[in-house]
Amino acid sequence: MKHTTTLILTLLLSGTISAQGICDSVISIAPIPPICQGTGLDYLETSHPWGKFTGPGTSLSDPYLDAENLNPGTYTLTYTITGPGGCTVQATRDFEVLPAFEMNTWVQGKIDCSNPNSQVMVMAFLTPDPNGVQYQWPSWEGPDGQSFFNQSFQASYAGRYKMMAFPSNGQGCPAYAFAEVGFKNNPLQINIVSCSNCNAPGGTRVTLDTIPAGWGNPRYSLQVGFFDNSQCRELMEPGLLKVTLTNPDNGCVSEATRFFSSLTKTPSVSAGSDVGLWCGGTPNLLAATEPKNNDNTYSFFWERPNGTTFPASWGSTLPVSEPGAYVLRGLNLFTGCQTSDVANVSPAPPLVGTEIKVLCDGESYLGHTQTGNYTDTITLPNGCEKIQFTKIIVLAPLVAEADITPDNGSGNGSIDLEITQGWPFFSYNWTTSETTEDIANLQAGTYEVSITDGNNCIHVREFLVPAGKSSARLNTLQALVYPNPTTSQTGQLQVRIHTRQEDQGNLVLLDGLGRMVRQSPVSLQVGENTINLEGALPAGMYYCVWQNSAGAEVLDKLVVVEFIHR
Repeated sequence: MKHTTTLILTLLLSGTISAQGICDSVISIAPIPPICQGTGLDYLETSHPWGKFTGPGTSLSDPYLDAENLNPGTYTLTYTITGPGGCTVQATRDFEVLPAFEMNTWVQGKIDCSNPNSQVMVMAFLTPDPNGVQYQWPSWEGPDGQSFFNQSFQASYAGRYKMMAFPSNGQGCPAYAFAEVGFKNNPLQINIVSCSNCNAPGGTRVTLDTIPAGWGNPRYSLQVGFFDNSQCRELMEPGLLKVTLTNPDNGCVSEATRFFSSLTKTPSVSAGSDVGLWCGGTPNLLAATEPKNNDNTYSFFWERPNGTTFPASWGSTLPVSEPGAYVLRGLNLFTGCQTSDVANVSPAPPLVGTEIKVLCDGESYLGHTQTGNYTDTITLPNGCEKIQFTKIIVLAPLVAEADITPDNGSGNGSIDLEITQGWPFFSYNWTTSETTEDIANLQAGTYEVSITDGNNCIHVREFLVPAGKSSARLNTLQALVYPNPTTSQTGQLQVRIHTRQEDQGNLVLLDGLGRMVRQSPVSLQVGENTINLEGALPAGMYYCVWQNSAGAEVLDKLVVVEFIHR
């Protein structure tokens, strides 16, 4: 209900003109009569359709001029038509808003949304204006379209009520008033949810989670205030969205808001290129996600082959340590639409090594001690496995023979060493610190030599210089080895020693080269002592030697002959 000034339509341009030729046209707005403050409403006429109005009291989608919220004064409207290719033509028109008297109103309470019979009193005070003009015939227009023709009435619908009353003298603008009827106890809570179809073209579409039957459609407003009345609408630009739903019975309004930084319904992802997993290295997968300015609306993450996940974002990297398919997923948490891409990490071929190894006699490599070709799988210090092909050459052992002269008690023992097999040239290092092949002037005892050959192999040999029969100690021991001679099949020998004093030492068995083949710790008692030596011996000449802290002496010779089975 507005006070509308009647217009006489004037045809400014005869005929019609298409939008194709608008860029070359001159357009205009028909003259606008003065309108009254608070109640003025005028339909705007133009020479050409398809344009939009901008300026005070106008709406982009409505060809009306509304003075409800304008103060008295002169204003300018602009009318713009956009043609093909983006060309624009414009026209302007001034208009005047006349002053009107605004009356006071009173509202008793608020509409109780939980009570279907709730009402509140609304009243306007018909007081004279400052010039003493009286007003009559008050009429109200409610937000639901209802009209009331009294100074006061019972309102059952929340919202803004507008009143106007006419001057008693019939001159000037109507007086006007506004009354805002609020509400309370609204039980309906609403939320903005998605109504997008992930498989259909277009962007993000929204609606409300609750729309009671018969309530009509929600109203959407985004940033500058556009709206439509569909139940499921597609958002055209990001920003703060507000959606309102009005109860048709009482005007109670439920409201929900949500901020959209992006309207991408289904995010896009790229997992990058496939990579190979080399032992000891940790390659990275590079994620590309859209939209880049990720917020709580989107979730990007990797799924590893073992089922675990790792967050992702634009330009982020994922270190990989195991082969398999790595899936990069993008999910719009609002629409539920998702996408994925896969990067495959391939296991690299195993490391392979080939080597020729020369070993000295007695050495080992990877557990191998014999000449031959070997294939081993070894674990490197970094945990990687390597297949090793090795050709091992074991050098022939060094053979050293010695002619040993016993010490007769005057320190005249000697060791005459002869190398009969080995790789020349040789160097020697005796425990006596001598570096010659042979050593002399030795007391009875054990001597060790380290022999280094031409392959830099080190061979250690030990020799025993016994005490000769002229030693004074021979008077204290009498010994016999039994059976003697014996055969290589005999598994036990007896050594009988008679002594006139107690003694402690080792009973040592040396071969013909002076090498120790047996050693047993023994405690001798005064009188007859019997010691058993277990184990068969190869054929050859052996010496039974008594060794104590004072030195060593030969007790007896032992001959072992080869056993011949007949």
